[in-house]
Amino acid sequence: MGKVLCFIFGFVCACVSLLLVGIYQQSLSNDGLLPGMTLFEEKGSCISKKNFQIFQSLGTTGLAHEKGTSSFSDIYNGITVLFMNQEDKPYYDDQKIVIPKNKCARQVGIYHYETKAHDYKTVPVVIVD
Repeated sequence: MGKVLCFIFGFVCACVSLLLVGIYQQSLSNDGLLPGMTLFEEKGSCISKKNFQIFQSLGTTGLAHEKGTSSFSDIYNGITVLFMNQEDKPYYDDQKIVIPKNKCARQVGIYHYETKAHDYKTVPVVIVD
């Protein structure tokens, strides 16, 4: 009976250890970023000074299209970016992102993802700076 209990105890300890190691490695691998997101060590260049509109919310990040020259026209004539929220506030679909006159959408990384049509896209990750 003692050998059986020792075996069961060892098995349970091994399972718990494997689970904890897996959780720890996952937390180290993505640092809270989306899968496919890579941040630069330093801020990059200014991508745009135009306004954007979120078309797909991803929690505290959001994919957005650059809007046309008129204020929030329905024309998307610019680039697609991933906005990284600096204040940990969630984005929502169709949210308008106004870039203040003295600021711009500055690239801080890249995001590589697969679309619903199974195409692969790489877009800049930006913050308002």
